[in-house]
Amino acid sequence: MLTRRIASGSNHTRWSNAYWSARVWPGVSTSAPSACLSAFLASSGCFFQVDGVKSGDEPGGGNADLATGASADLATGGGDGDLAVAGSPQDMATTTPPDLAPPFTPSHISPSDFNLGAQPLTIMTSVRTDNGNLLVDGAPVPAGVSFTVENNLAVLAASQVTIPSGATVRVTGALPLVIVSGSTITVAGTIDISAHGTAPGAGGSGSSSGTGQGTDGVSDNNGGDSGASGAGFGTNGGKSGNDTGCPGGAGNNVNGVNGGTAQGTQQLTTLVGGAGGGNGGVGACGPGQEAKGGAGGGALQLTAAMSITVSGVINAGGGGGQGGCKNPNPMFVNSGSGAGGGAGGAILVESIAVTVGGTLAANGGGGGGGAVLTAGGGGGDGQASASAASQGTGGVGPPANQEITADRGGAGSTGTGKGGDSGNDNACRNTGGGGGGAGRIYLRSRGAATTTGSTISPNAQTATNL
Repeated sequence: MLTRRIASGSNHTRWSNAYWSARVWPGVSTSAPSACLSAFLASSGCFFQVDGVKSGDEPGGGNADLATGASADLATGGGDGDLAVAGSPQDMATTTPPDLAPPFTPSHISPSDFNLGAQPLTIMTSVRTDNGNLLVDGAPVPAGVSFTVENNLAVLAASQVTIPSGATVRVTGALPLVIVSGSTITVAGTIDISAHGTAPGAGGSGSSSGTGQGTDGVSDNNGGDSGASGAGFGTNGGKSGNDTGCPGGAGNNVNGVNGGTAQGTQQLTTLVGGAGGGNGGVGACGPGQEAKGGAGGGALQLTAAMSITVSGVINAGGGGGQGGCKNPNPMFVNSGSGAGGGAGGAILVESIAVTVGGTLAANGGGGGGGAVLTAGGGGGDGQASASAASQGTGGVGPPANQEITADRGGAGSTGTGKGGDSGNDNACRNTGGGGGGAGRIYLRSRGAATTTGSTISPNAQTATNL
């Protein structure tokens, strides 16, 4: 290692001849390297001189070639500060440069996750979130993209993420999905993390399960069954109807069951999908033939360092409950009651800038209708709009068509109230299931999110302090 000192105002460089001999070429005369340097530097138009050993070459002396003071090329606190840890400029300072610091503390995951993805990712068809089977478009992620499990969440990280216009990405699996970008996320197509009937979205619960689940229907074993109730999440689920007018008097009547209760927080402190609606009463249909409750909508978090733009659709709706089962004997009315609708799921969008001009929806699923001489109709899945999921219709007669309305299911919630109650039946038939409660939507940004022209159902909770 050479030590040098550039003397201000004299434009000359002085090398310590003794240090050169002792450290660079031990045992070799200093005249040889000095001559070589003289020839090289002279040809470059530089002037220099080689000194002998001086007392000032000692640490702390006047020449200060190895000093910790004024010249400070190797100093720990001097003015030049090239290797300083406390000086200025801090070329090798131990503090994190501002451009490498995370832009904000993300929800549910580590700030270091912003740096997990080194390559951009475009998603076209599907994402699977089962631990041990994490797939994007049916295959493991490419090099430069990370897909791992963290805090019981499936965390997909890339430098930039795009769902292009025309693409519909179906998201399924046991774990909620978190998509992380080191720059931007653009959703111009559709992310479908909703429940489809009894099949939950990623991170949602199945029929008659999950926190806030609906209650199963009740049978009187004498021809009348109450429907199941809808699941709750952002709002309560709907109650099932009362089944009255049964043979033997009021003691054989069956009251409906209350809906599942609202769960969690508006800020989605825990990222989880919706619960499932209750299963309908089986009546005389046979074991395992009862109507199955609608599943819960899934849970999705989008986190980007710079911005998120949603001009397409994100749907986390709950599934519709099945219609009541039909007794195998075509003349018997002792059939099954309708199942409850599943609750809508969760959508969390967070970035420095958030723009939503498309649709964010986490509506509840509709309850299924009760069966009579025909099976009940199934409730509709939570819609990607501000409209409520449809009610399942009741089975037919007798007398013809009387029960279609009386035994209907309840509509799914869009966030303006609990899931819809199913109809009451006063002729001892089988009532429908209650509608599922709405889910939750949360937007975090630095300054107000832009939502002009958007459809957001239920209404979003917002925070502007990133």
